[in-house]
Amino acid sequence: RHPGFRGPAYVGLGAALAVDGCLDARIIGDAARAGRHAEQDLKKVWHLLARFGRAPVILPAGG
Repeated sequence: RHPGFRGPAYVGLGAALAVDGCLDARIIGDAARAGRHAEQDLKKVWHLLARFGRAPVILPAGG
């Protein structure tokens, strides 16, 4: 989503890093520590997440 912000390559990288469709700071940090992706690429993925990410939806009990 939002490929015009940092470019479609970073949207794709974020999608590839996502675990069960979720991407968060821990996952990006794990990717950085693994050293399989350029740090600047991960930084741009973080920018996408910080700008366009959203908080998880918390459903009421029983909902």
